[in-house]
Amino acid sequence: EELEKEATLFSHKQKFLLLSKEGIPKGLLGLIANRLKNVYKVPVVVIGLENGVGYASVRAPKGFNFLKIMEQCEDLVLQFGGHPCALGFTIKKENLGAFTERLASLIYPVEDAEEVFQIDAETRISEVLEEETKTALMQFPPYGEGHSPPLFLLKDFEIEKVQILKDKHTRLELKEQGFRMSAICFNRLFEKAPVQLLGYPQFNPYRGCLELKVEDAF
Repeated sequence: EELEKEATLFSHKQKFLLLSKEGIPKGLLGLIANRLKNVYKVPVVVIGLENGVGYASVRAPKGFNFLKIMEQCEDLVLQFGGHPCALGFTIKKENLGAFTERLASLIYPVEDAEEVFQIDAETRISEVLEEETKTALMQFPPYGEGHSPPLFLLKDFEIEKVQILKDKHTRLELKEQGFRMSAICFNRLFEKAPVQLLGYPQFNPYRGCLELKVEDAF
């Protein structure tokens, strides 16, 4: 949370967030960038500085090609690589100022980078938890670039229970025709009960069941 507060100081007209800091463990760069991206819905660059070199991880909303941005910054970085929405690069500390200015001139405002969802199916809990469907969903992972989980629009459910987690996440216990399913909504609290949920089915090994990872709610 302290890193989040610090990152907002590097916000450029809501176009992107850039955080550079000494001593960020390399293994946490991607996790921090992804968390900030999910909260602020903009491209995020997190840079850990070490001995005059910055090791960076970038996460961007779906539909945003950050690789194209990096191709126009190639003269300022030592190397870069990855996928359009998830990549990394290294940079000399002395080039950070010029790099930040370059990003500010290249990245378009967040309203022009609206995240677009491609829904795979409109469905209900009873359909998702049919034995044949459930078995198929359990066999789909592992997911990765070019192999995304199916995106469902879930409807016709009742909310049996609402649980607030860490004061900022919401778990919904849903039911329909005797079937029950959990839905987890990260970084979101609801003012009113949603009637439709957009999300990815995922297996929760701790609970031993399928649940819905919610991307949006209506």
